Amino acid sequence: MKIDVRNITQRTKAFELNCGADELDSVTDIKFAEPLSVYFDCQQTSASEYLLKCRVKTTQVLECSRTLSEYENKVDLAFEIIIELKKTMRDWEVCDEEDEVYKILVNPNASNFDISEIVRQEILLHEPMVPIGDKDTSGDYIEEEEDESGIDPRWAALKKLKENK
Repeated sequence: MKIDVRNITQRTKAFELNCGADELDSVTDIKFAEPLSVYFDCQQTSASEYLLKCRVKTTQVLECSRTLSEYENKVDLAFEIIIELKKTMRDWEVCDEEDEVYKILVNPNASNFDISEIVRQEILLHEPMVPIGDKDTSGDYIEEEEDESGIDPRWAALKKLKENK
């Protein structure tokens, strides 16, 4: 997910990127049900520094830890990236010295920079610890209906085996 440096430096206040999961370079371990929509709001904080407020919206496919079936999880998360323009940089580089804020050093003459890895990390950090597909159920055992003979239908195959002896 590449961002044009001109979107930052030409005082564009807000812009949006839409891309499919196949367009993301480093996002191979996450499954999506729909393309990603990333909204940006850019604010200049100093002569060479910009604050890029990002919001990602998509639907992620997760595996339910209770049923092991896939379900769709709505993703709507926000994070910030500090963009610092440095003429000494060759192209661009992500500085991950701080845990809470992402910082990217960018040469002002560079054409673009990539935030795919940052988006991937944010999505993984916001995944539920225990993904459960149907949050409406309490997780309790639900007793299935018995047929007219009073026998649980799940045991019918075993009963047939016993009767054939």
